[in-house]
Amino acid sequence: SIVALVVLIDLSTSLFTKKSFLAFRAWESMLSETGTTPFKPNSQFEQLIHGDLANFLKVWEFRKLRHQRFSTDYYGYRNKNLSADTYYPIVVVGDSNMVGSSSSDEEIYSAQLSDIIGVSVYNFAPNHPFDVLKTPRFAAQPPKVVIWDMTERLILSRKEGVEYAHVSRSLDPLTHSRSINLDLFLTQKLSQHYAQWAFGSAKWALFGLSQFTNAHVGFVSQDPLMLFYAEGLSVMQKNLDERGLLGSIEMITWVHRVMQKNGVTMIFLPIPDRENIYSHYLPEDSYLNRYGNQFLTALAQGLTENQVPNINLLAPFKEVADDELLYYFDDTHWNSSGIKLAADLTAEYLYKDLDLEATLQK
Repeated sequence: SIVALVVLIDLSTSLFTKKSFLAFRAWESMLSETGTTPFKPNSQFEQLIHGDLANFLKVWEFRKLRHQRFSTDYYGYRNKNLSADTYYPIVVVGDSNMVGSSSSDEEIYSAQLSDIIGVSVYNFAPNHPFDVLKTPRFAAQPPKVVIWDMTERLILSRKEGVEYAHVSRSLDPLTHSRSINLDLFLTQKLSQHYAQWAFGSAKWALFGLSQFTNAHVGFVSQDPLMLFYAEGLSVMQKNLDERGLLGSIEMITWVHRVMQKNGVTMIFLPIPDRENIYSHYLPEDSYLNRYGNQFLTALAQGLTENQVPNINLLAPFKEVADDELLYYFDDTHWNSSGIKLAADLTAEYLYKDLDLEATLQK
């Protein structure tokens, strides 16, 4: 079968081909081979890349090549290699958007935020806020603020939210032996997705084979031309209960309170899906936009009522979306413009709502 053939080719070429040649995106080539760090420590990757979305949708004529520089520090994270005793009052954690999967070093969120506020910001993604508390170097010099991003479509479903909320009430995240797996509900789907990308995309890049995905992988609007990803469209077809609104609020609130008890202010930063921001480009009678932006709006309201610091990017992103593309045209991730807007809004929040100067002096 074709699957067996590709597996055989994969095993053969892995013996003779450099990993960077097979890589679809920089992070695939930069993944740590030891498993002790997310990416190779003290490394740099530079290459012309294109996005994941044109590949998912099998519309390869819409690929947009761009240069990417992906550098890591001593610990295998995307930061400048400063001295070991450098103190970072702000640490950011989260998913591939916070890592900067498709962006160059100077464009990623941590770098742009640091430039705006003039304060050192450490990129500790991909990780969960609790990983900050459990990491010895941060325990020795705890940050004052942890900013936790989560891409909209990856925020928990109803089932996962209920399970996570149940676990959260029964375990101490810092002392219980099962605490290391508490973020399973957040990362499992993402890691499985990455594994599929690393296999299917690399083979497509080398042999011109499409990924082994369902044919219904998204939507392409024609006027204007815009690519939409199926996972982002899927969540907009679910109501608040199906999205697990209450479970998500409870889970995020619990994480906030644990961080607060440990002297760290946590800010939750949900990243809207491009399918939400550009939903007005979908057909008016389409079922694809059944519930639109209800979830992020209700989530922000619930978190605010629970006194959880959070930044709602939905309205600001929609306000400028028609004038400026905030996501890479051929990719599911935000681009430098989207990151810059989020960093500007974060800086405003830090100074006006959080009183950053007073927070840093605590």
